Amino acid sequence: MISLSGRETRIDKLKELATAAGEKVANAERELWAVRAAMARRGIAVMKELEDVKKREREEEWRKEEVSRREAEAKRKEEQEKERAEMERKRTAALHAFHQKYEAKHVHKFPNVYEHPLCKTSDITTTFESELYGLEFGGDVNPPCSCCKRAFKGSGCQFAPQLEPGLQVELSGLEADKSLNGLRAFIARFHRRVEEHVEVSFRGGNEALQSGIFTVPIENIRVLRMEFPILYTHVKSDFHICEKCFETKIKSEEEKEVERRKEEEDLMVRLKMRKEEVRKAKEKERKQREEEEQMWRKQQEEEERLRLLGPIGRFEERFGKLRDIVKDPPKMNKSKREKYEWVVFETDTTWSWGKTYTNHHFDSSYASKTDAYQRAKLVVWLGRGEDAFRENLFGGPFVEEILSKDTLKLQIHDENCGSTYTVQAMPDVAYAAVLADRRKYLHLTLPNNLSCLLVSDPTIDCDSASTHVRCGHFMDPPSRPGLAHFHEHMLFLGTSKYGSDYDEYISERGGSSNAYTDMEDTNYYFGVMDGEGFEGALDRLGQFFISPLFNESSISSELLAVDSEYSNSLTSDNWRQFQLSKHLSNPNHPYSKFGCGNYFTLTSGGDRKVGLPSSGSSPRPSLLEFWERYYHASNFALCCMSRLPLPELEKAVIRSFGAVREKPSGWKRDSWGVEVPWGPSETGVVREYVPVKDIRKVSITFPIPALSDASTGARRVKPHRVISHLVGYEGSGSFREALVKEGWGKGVTAGVGTEGEGFCTFSVTVGLTTEGSNNTDEVVGLFWKWLKLIKDNREELKQYHEEQCKLADMFFTFASPSNPTDFVSHASEMLFKYPPNEILTGPSLMDPYDDDVYSAFLERLKPENAIITISDPSFPEEPPERRAFSAAGEWETEPYYEAPYRQSKLSPEALALANPSTPDPRLTMPAFNRFIPSDFDVIDEKTGSRVSASLLPPPPPPSSSPIIPKSFSLRPNFKVYHATTTSRYPSPKTACYIHLTSPLPYYSPVTMTLCRIFERVLKEDLNVRSYDASLAGASFNVGVHPNGFRIVASGFSEKLPELLKSVTKRINTLLTEMDSPTPPPALVKSFNIQAESLLIETQNFELDPPYEMASYNLRLLLEERVWHIDEYASALKSPSLTMRECASVVRSCVTGRVKVNTLTMGNVDEGEVRRIMEGVRDDVLGEQEGKPELNDNELPQFRSMQVPTEGEMKYLFNDTNPVYPIIYQEKVKGSEENCAVEYHLQAGCEDSLQIPGSFHLELLSHMAYTSAYATLRTKEQLGYVVSAFFRKTAGGGVGLSVAVQSRDKTPKEIQDRIEEWVKSFRKELSEMSASRLNAEALAVVAQLTEKDTKLSHSVGRAWGEIYAREGTGREPKWNRLEEIADVYRKREGNLKEELLERFDGWFVDKEKRRIAAAWVWGKGKEEGFEEWKGRDGVMSSREEVTRLKRGLKCLPNAGLL
Repeated sequence: MISLSGRETRIDKLKELATAAGEKVANAERELWAVRAAMARRGIAVMKELEDVKKREREEEWRKEEVSRREAEAKRKEEQEKERAEMERKRTAALHAFHQKYEAKHVHKFPNVYEHPLCKTSDITTTFESELYGLEFGGDVNPPCSCCKRAFKGSGCQFAPQLEPGLQVELSGLEADKSLNGLRAFIARFHRRVEEHVEVSFRGGNEALQSGIFTVPIENIRVLRMEFPILYTHVKSDFHICEKCFETKIKSEEEKEVERRKEEEDLMVRLKMRKEEVRKAKEKERKQREEEEQMWRKQQEEEERLRLLGPIGRFEERFGKLRDIVKDPPKMNKSKREKYEWVVFETDTTWSWGKTYTNHHFDSSYASKTDAYQRAKLVVWLGRGEDAFRENLFGGPFVEEILSKDTLKLQIHDENCGSTYTVQAMPDVAYAAVLADRRKYLHLTLPNNLSCLLVSDPTIDCDSASTHVRCGHFMDPPSRPGLAHFHEHMLFLGTSKYGSDYDEYISERGGSSNAYTDMEDTNYYFGVMDGEGFEGALDRLGQFFISPLFNESSISSELLAVDSEYSNSLTSDNWRQFQLSKHLSNPNHPYSKFGCGNYFTLTSGGDRKVGLPSSGSSPRPSLLEFWERYYHASNFALCCMSRLPLPELEKAVIRSFGAVREKPSGWKRDSWGVEVPWGPSETGVVREYVPVKDIRKVSITFPIPALSDASTGARRVKPHRVISHLVGYEGSGSFREALVKEGWGKGVTAGVGTEGEGFCTFSVTVGLTTEGSNNTDEVVGLFWKWLKLIKDNREELKQYHEEQCKLADMFFTFASPSNPTDFVSHASEMLFKYPPNEILTGPSLMDPYDDDVYSAFLERLKPENAIITISDPSFPEEPPERRAFSAAGEWETEPYYEAPYRQSKLSPEALALANPSTPDPRLTMPAFNRFIPSDFDVIDEKTGSRVSASLLPPPPPPSSSPIIPKSFSLRPNFKVYHATTTSRYPSPKTACYIHLTSPLPYYSPVTMTLCRIFERVLKEDLNVRSYDASLAGASFNVGVHPNGFRIVASGFSEKLPELLKSVTKRINTLLTEMDSPTPPPALVKSFNIQAESLLIETQNFELDPPYEMASYNLRLLLEERVWHIDEYASALKSPSLTMRECASVVRSCVTGRVKVNTLTMGNVDEGEVRRIMEGVRDDVLGEQEGKPELNDNELPQFRSMQVPTEGEMKYLFNDTNPVYPIIYQEKVKGSEENCAVEYHLQAGCEDSLQIPGSFHLELLSHMAYTSAYATLRTKEQLGYVVSAFFRKTAGGGVGLSVAVQSRDKTPKEIQDRIEEWVKSFRKELSEMSASRLNAEALAVVAQLTEKDTKLSHSVGRAWGEIYAREGTGREPKWNRLEEIADVYRKREGNLKEELLERFDGWFVDKEKRRIAAAWVWGKGKEEGFEEWKGRDGVMSSREEVTRLKRGLKCLPNAGLL
């Protein structure tokens, strides 16, 4: 017999080979693209050489594959022949043995137990019959052929028991795997004897037998044990085939083999054809790329020429000739000159609006579609009317009037849009200083007088827009405080054109939107990742100013939302102090108004529990009046940034905002006359305030000249920057250093505070220690001495000013591209403060020193013009001794936030201290900054040399593809990752991350506390040494994490190594000083101050908002090892917490057995990285000889708990029907009235979800946010804080969390609403259209693949991947986010079905879902806490949580995704 089974997989192997070859070709294509892109700047010669090398490599690869394939084929045939020969030998031997042993001619009779030597069995209760197919067993009778069913001689003796219903076959023996076919034929014989069915299973044997399970018609279970190797000869199907059938079968197999060979040959032909197609396609792509590269080189040459020309030269080149022609038009023929004058101007460059705008305005039909530098005609019309338009040779828009010849301010009429509007061509002088800025700008004024700044940037991935309205709560009517804020909320709830789909539309396109109401301004902004949805979002924003609805039903619900927002801030010290300053200001100035608003003020006395119209009056008439007065084109500005070209962006703006109404007749902006918020009666005072939290500080506020007043010069000179720098200086000899050394202060901040039309404040805030709060006279007195020192050194102010100007220029020149949404929100506001061409430079750069401006500023910094506010939780208790800087009189309460305070005029003793006569020897003027860099050269990645950043080729567009660092090891357990990034980010900046991994920091609450204290002591110690470096753009941070210490340094490359060196060296020397028997007194004082400060912050946590407490408590449930905040507080109060113990613990964590991972990226090469890291190794780690290495098993492991299912909960609580989901509840500690719930639906962990599950959870979380907000916040008005989000816990646990904070509802009521929302969200998903689902998925993909536009983005992404793989033994997965996004891009199944299956398994199926919740009960609802306390499934203390977690499983550790 010849078996052909070995050839059955040949075609499959060939197909796999073809697939692998295709993948290799695709990989080669991608690599070739990357190489060619990198070589574009090296020249065509190098590119061709590289192409030849690649071609030879591909040919060699194909040759090797062909040789390998042939060798494999030959080897397979050889093995097949050996197998055939071996099978034939065994078959012949077995047949011979069988005939020798069973030649008897008599009939065998067997007892109840079948004892045939080849087929032994036990536990069989019935007898076997001695016949087969009606014949007696044995004798000369032969069984029939299994094919033709005819008996034939020589087939051998066959036997079979009368099988009872049910059969299990157990195979054993060396040759069992070769008997599967025979066994099938053997059992098939019984198929004709019985009709019942049973499954025949195989135990033993090998995989081939185990995979051969099949069903025969038998029911009862009996055991037939077949011993091999002999039996296989009797049950092989081939053994029962007659000679004729055998020949027929062989012939059939040969025909199949011929067909297989033919198919193989066809496949090889197709492979060759495919290779030829690929070769031709590559050749075509090569030629196309050569053309693109040639065009690119021309463009680079032109850009280089323009760069060398300089900003002024570019401006003159683009506009000089046109200005001359406009001033002196050429003579035209008489007939045309009688009606109007016109000019045709030839130019070789494009018409520039801002930077490099196309000539769309004047010649849209003639503009080149392929070459931006192709010769174009520019038609400028100086006439007006239809006749002039008809004379336009090209059609389209034309200049209607020259409003300003010098600045080319033109009035344009666009027939396509049917509008007349004003356009000002802005020279790019203001924008050229930003090295990385490739954006194009256009400012225009629409016919309705709307000022618009348009920005085009095809490289961004978030199109954004913002409107800034010049009206805020200053404009609130006296009868309805907070109306402006409420009006802002209402605009989101519906317009006539679009209804209330604004938020939903933006969310579907991967965007977000928000707004804020300030004193005199309201700002609306949005950003969308899907560029195609930008125009729709812009039009929806435009409808805010055209047709808002202000529906009564929406008003009633949103009143509750604003009231909830107000209630959330009742315990916020920032809000309380802000409203207190308003309450005590000039009552005749609108600054004194209550801006937030609540239900009572907005409804003119209504009760939220009763509602409208039963209580109070509807604010709708006031809303309409407010909108009519302030929401018109003259009172707001628009800024847009989009991937659209400027002409298309301009059209979109005109379509969306062209219909906004002009200002009402006779309208004027509100004016406050001569009134100011703080006059002589409101200044020269001291105020005492009782904070909610343990916050101790002194604030000194001075009203100063308004920065918005151009007549003062302060807006351009910016004296506040220099004075802020000097007052808040933290280096040697400073006010802050003196406070810290005395043990009085923790920090000093200074700068402009509140700013508005006609007023401004300059504020200095000093954070106090407990000792400092007992010595406020000394603290405030020292401040006045510091201020006097600054005033007495007026001659040095000019030098300090020049230093700040230098820094401002440096930061502006090397600024990274700003986030589009942040930019438009800021720029729309700046349109009211600066001319259009100063939008970027105005807020950033400083004019030269002006002594008059400084004199006017400093003259206001005097005690008679000061408001001194002292915050101390020990108030209203009186101090043992009367202080000069203390308020007198009775304590009062601010009406809206109920903040206790008292205030009085400064006493004569205070005024005496505020006017010191002698200097303080502890204070000296700051030295000039030696850390300001002067070397801004960057590394040219092509040559490795350093060149000016301006000489590098323009960087490529921002990309979502990660920068993949290289790596090397300085020694075992010291891994160094590094990357030079100047080709993508041509900036002289570098970032460095160093992580020292140790299992010791989180060993206990005490060790973690000691590490945190050391972190603070080190920062305070280094602050004086490195403060100048931080001012000059080189900053550092040292932080302790549960798995070790991390050092981060970033900034300008020149000074960064010096800064990092000072940090690493100081760590060891500081530990030595702390471990000394006689440490420096100043260090002891610093240690005690930092321990006290940490204790205060720890205790203040209990006064955080309820939703933050719920989030923390849920973490206690979801993570295996979490030290409670109370354990940290106990450790801080322990008398055994000493400085020497701190030094001992930290030394083990930092210089002991550690594992080090570092990442350095930016303007740095491998040699510099190696030098820096060798310094870190020597300074921090020192000698490690003799110390055993820290292995991965010793690394700290943080794992997430597996939340129990409902069934598992019953098991944990002994079937007592416990509460589900599992709950951890807590009461608030302060006066907070809000309740909060965080409801967590656990999906598993990253490892179990893998890439597809991660994408599905991201998508569900994205859609859940919009749905939960619309249902729980907007519709049901549970509270102001409503959010649904993706939550990840330590160890990789992931799930969907829903957080709600409510003033009216109890935690149980909130949770019930959340559970109802989960059901409604499931229905929403099932009914969601495919188009919307795809839009939501694309939005998630856009967010996952968001482009890296800054060095910090790329560094953060790379470090996140390095950190995530710590301790897993795996290399970082640099493209992880791309792989998650590819789940959608490369999907094959039905996305909705996959989502619903995931949703049901994670969140709906009661046997599978895993849910936990954290409840926080607000003040006044404590009885609910007691009611739920003690129930099974409800944890009411951290001890109960700890006991519960002992019975729970942990999820697999993260890091393997």
